[in-house]
Amino acid sequence: MLRIRLFEDAVLRLFLANEVEGTTHLCQGREADPVGVCSALEPGDTVPPRTGAQCRARTAEGVAAEVVDLRTLRALDVTTIAESVSRTGRLVVVEEVPPTGGYAAGVIASAVERVGPLAARWVTMSDLPIPFARTLEDAALPSADAVAAAARLLS
Repeated sequence: MLRIRLFEDAVLRLFLANEVEGTTHLCQGREADPVGVCSALEPGDTVPPRTGAQCRARTAEGVAAEVVDLRTLRALDVTTIAESVSRTGRLVVVEEVPPTGGYAAGVIASAVERVGPLAARWVTMSDLPIPFARTLEDAALPSADAVAAAARLLS
């Protein structure tokens, strides 16, 4: 991990000095994320992607939920998901990929196997390749409004 950190520090210095063209993605601070362990966020937060500010805005609109950040899909922390679903009886899974071939259905199926019947929805991007233009990408990805609408359908 030390080598990774040193390498990323060097890449960041070169990027900030405009010696590396294009963009760069650094994972600093994420090196020690546990595998197979979910992170349950603050109770009362909501499920939309993007920022905590959107979560709080949705909570103010009355769409409160327990948010679970899966972190990893292999191994999937089904225990934490099942505990959350047991408390609420509902599950909304959000993913920024097309519905075909995504993981949302598998997460829902895992929860049903552990908990039994439950109210569930998944919110995905449109069933098309991700566009290059930022405005088109934002239009294709799941929006906070779409997540809130899915959560309301489960009420």
